[in-house]
Amino acid sequence: MKPITFVIVMLTAGWLNGISAQNLDPSDSNIPTIDIAMDLYNAHKYKESIPEFSKVIKEDEKNGKAFYYRGMAKMHEKQNGFCKDLEESLKLGYATSADIYYYGCETHTK
Repeated sequence: MKPITFVIVMLTAGWLNGISAQNLDPSDSNIPTIDIAMDLYNAHKYKESIPEFSKVIKEDEKNGKAFYYRGMAKMHEKQNGFCKDLEESLKLGYATSADIYYYGCETHTK
C-alpha cells in the first residue's frame, strides 16, 4: 500500500470510530432516528434511548425493531410496559416468542 493511501485509510477509520452515541446530535435531521436510538442503546444509555425509539415508532408504527429495542431498554431501566413492546415486536415479525418467554413475558401471539 502506498503511504498516501495508508494515511487516507487510517484517517477514514479514525473518523468512523469517532461516530458514537456521545457525539450524535438527536436534533440533526440528517441522522436517522433509529441510528441515534440504537447508538444510545448500544452505549448502555437505555433511559436516553427510550424516547428516541418512541420517535421512530411514532414515524413508523410497523417498526418491529424499534418496539423490540424500546422494550429491552425499558426492561433494563425496570420500567413497566416492556412486555407490551416485546409482544408488539413479535406481532410485527421482529422478535420470536422464545425472546419474549426468555425475558419473563407471556405472549398470546403466535
